[in-house]
Amino acid sequence: MIVEAARAYSDGNEGPWLRIALAIAESTVSTLYSEAESLRAHFDLDDSVLGDHLLAWIIDPGTVHMVSSLNKDAVAKEWLAKEIASWLQSYELHLRRIETHRGDDVVDFGDSLFGYGPIERWRGGEEDSYEDAPRMLSLHESFSIDTDSDFVSKCIEKISDHDLPSAVKSKKSVLVRPIDPILYRALIENPDLMKSLDWRVFETLLADIITRFGYEVDLQQGTKDGGIDIFAIRKSSDFGEQRHLIQAKRWSNRVGVEPVRELMFLHSHHKVTKSCLATTSSFTKGAWELANTYKWQLELRDMIGIHEWLVKASGNLGDA
Repeated sequence: MIVEAARAYSDGNEGPWLRIALAIAESTVSTLYSEAESLRAHFDLDDSVLGDHLLAWIIDPGTVHMVSSLNKDAVAKEWLAKEIASWLQSYELHLRRIETHRGDDVVDFGDSLFGYGPIERWRGGEEDSYEDAPRMLSLHESFSIDTDSDFVSKCIEKISDHDLPSAVKSKKSVLVRPIDPILYRALIENPDLMKSLDWRVFETLLADIITRFGYEVDLQQGTKDGGIDIFAIRKSSDFGEQRHLIQAKRWSNRVGVEPVRELMFLHSHHKVTKSCLATTSSFTKGAWELANTYKWQLELRDMIGIHEWLVKASGNLGDA
């Protein structure tokens, strides 16, 4: 339901995702404030403001793109819980503006969410002094809220069926769209998340990576049947035009010898410069040995190898 709603939102049907986003925001904020009466009393927290800001984050295009890229609601909930927990911890610093007056002296805790960073500033008399800053930091830290991913997961699970859309109409597969930087960051931080990507998103991600490496990419029609997924062409090589073939396998199980043999056949049939088999899993010993026999023709990339690609390609995210 959550993944389908995110995909429908991207297709122009915004209602289901907005309803889910509102339910998640309301459940999280109401639970947070029911467990944070001391903070409400000391800092006059406004739950409607927090709810509006959290809702804006959930319906942000980057968030929606990430959720729509996944293939299971359980994985989407886990990712949302982790990211919302991180968001809340940053927002908590925004809520905690503590000002303690002693004559003309002021302690001002910075606003990290909106770019100022958690900097404590103590102004006293004509010269700056930090002698009382540790005392104020201790006071500040004594009001912490436990907003980890388990807390947010419980908030999401509290949402009743009445709060969720009964059905979501979206296209059968994910549309091929440019890869959002948030997906790069999520996969670099947690490579295992690759196994939960929609298979078409995984192919598109590989195409995006290879494009950032300077190749012209031809992404083939997705078939899920092990055919050719990507042709990558480099025309500026000193050795003339080069054409590469990439096959993507978003698998959980290890890839054995047979797919490598099939890749060798495709390599010979299409007469390409080199062929690559990229998987979200790993390869058996036999698969590595066979590929090594044809190391000038074949390249294997397991999840670790794709992660290396992600890190390298992420340096060009500003070019998106």
